[in-house]
Amino acid sequence: MSSDRYAAPATEGSVYDAPRMLPREQRDKAELGGPPSSTFWDFADFDNWQGVHTVNVPFKGSVIVNAQSQIVGSITELNAGGTPFIGSATVQVFNIVPLDDSTAWVRAQVAWDHPLKIRLNFIIAN
Repeated sequence: MSSDRYAAPATEGSVYDAPRMLPREQRDKAELGGPPSSTFWDFADFDNWQGVHTVNVPFKGSVIVNAQSQIVGSITELNAGGTPFIGSATVQVFNIVPLDDSTAWVRAQVAWDHPLKIRLNFIIAN
């Protein structure tokens, strides 16, 4: 089986193990669904980022983050003045794991031949 998520569907006679969604009662202990009770935006800038790194990002005091928070993240290059732009490097966010201490573990990658300055942007819903 190919690890490429855009691979062609399995053909007859092959084994294809598609992920199965857990029943709602098994997914989480938190209340599921409904409108968020709070939303926040925050960001963290880094310099000298090259390759894959896992970092713990602390959020500002007014930003509420806990293990049940839903966090969407993006990554962008920054120019010398700190302004976001689309450069030639491939940059990706792989994982974001919110914690009860108002931080989140983030795994991201900068695929370029030298370190770059980047920004991680976050939208947090509780």
